Amino acid sequence: ARARLLHGAGALARNRGDLGRAGDLSYQALALYREVGDRGRIAASLHNLGTVAEQRCDYNAAARLYEEGLRLWEELGDKLGAANTVGQLGNLARERGDLVQASALHERSLALHREIGNTRGIAFALSGLGTIALDEGDYARAVALYEENLALHQELGDRSSSALAQHNLGLAITYGGDGRRGAALQAACLRLAQEAGDGRMLACGMEGLAVATALGDRGARGAALAARLYGTAEGLRSAMGLPLPTADEVLFERPLAAARAVLGEEVWAAALAAGRAQPLDEALVDAFAAADALATAATAPPDTLTRRERKLAGLVAQGHTNAQIAAALGMAERTATTHIGNILRKLGLASRVEVAAWARAQGLGPTTGE
Repeated sequence: ARARLLHGAGALARNRGDLGRAGDLSYQALALYREVGDRGRIAASLHNLGTVAEQRCDYNAAARLYEEGLRLWEELGDKLGAANTVGQLGNLARERGDLVQASALHERSLALHREIGNTRGIAFALSGLGTIALDEGDYARAVALYEENLALHQELGDRSSSALAQHNLGLAITYGGDGRRGAALQAACLRLAQEAGDGRMLACGMEGLAVATALGDRGARGAALAARLYGTAEGLRSAMGLPLPTADEVLFERPLAAARAVLGEEVWAAALAAGRAQPLDEALVDAFAAADALATAATAPPDTLTRRERKLAGLVAQGHTNAQIAAALGMAERTATTHIGNILRKLGLASRVEVAAWARAQGLGPTTGE
């Protein structure tokens, strides 16, 4: 009875993102099950521990745990346990960059789940196959698989899994070119994650919205917002000890690298830090506002600085005060102040320091070494 309580508590802690506690409890349960030789529950504990290791990005440890558990499931003739573990091994193959093996394992898992009529398992296998299609750039196939996956999780009433499904579907739709609908799905993911108290899904929703923002608003304002949203996700993951999986990091790299190039390294780093430090309730307000803005955005390009504003930004980068800028450009100090406010608004920045760093990155002011 104690082992079962430990096992259940470990699974609950894992679902809540407390990986340290999840690992401790699951190892205690495993030790007790080994003492009594309960092979089925040993396999279940190994699966729990494998999932904890996988979420910590310790893929070698995860593989050892899953493979030991799979041998036990197969010896016991437990198709459900085997199907679940094969699916997790598919996830590991993806993380290691072997999409061919990942696809084969998820197809095997899907066949087993269909054979025993396990709706939840079918949904997870479809999700795994959708993610491989996303990695391969086959966005239409990814959307179709994720839509089926989402429908099954909604049928089951599983909020956390539905949140993940909306996150994944949102990514596929965003990369497929519909950033507005993609952003709306990320916002839906965040709302479900709030309701479920699921920190991992909150991080995923923030990451997905950062990608949608970076692709949907390619100016400095969008880039700065994308950085802050991504920084919030980094803060959430750091607090939970839940690093971003390597394959997801690769998936997000292209749009975020473009946003980073727009801002320059110094402003990008400052915006990331601001996102990490922002209280979650405030970050969620910003995230929902970003999704609404993308959903209703006009087709016109984002605001860009006028020639005069770019010149002002360069003078800010040189360390000039508003009074000095006004004198240099032959305008009233109040007018210079107004222009600086417009620059901050258009670029989505929060301070003169950020404006100066942005201007240097654009070649409008002195470099750091000057």
